[in-house]
Amino acid sequence: MPNMDGLTLLEHIKHINPETKTIIMSAFDDKDLLYKSIELGVFRYLNKPVNINELADVLHKAVTGIQMLLML
Repeated sequence: MPNMDGLTLLEHIKHINPETKTIIMSAFDDKDLLYKSIELGVFRYLNKPVNINELADVLHKAVTGIQMLLML
């Protein structure tokens, strides 16, 4: 991203709507990035290359979670 990194974007998203389900996909194996993501409330953190079955499962869980919130 040209103007900000993913964590900065995550901060902005969570500031606007804390309930947003966010998924980070990163090629970096950086524990600090992972911990900061958890602090910011990331839904899932996937390492690249992403396994398509794992991605499908995570997306399904995110959608299911959103649907549950909408039913409240």
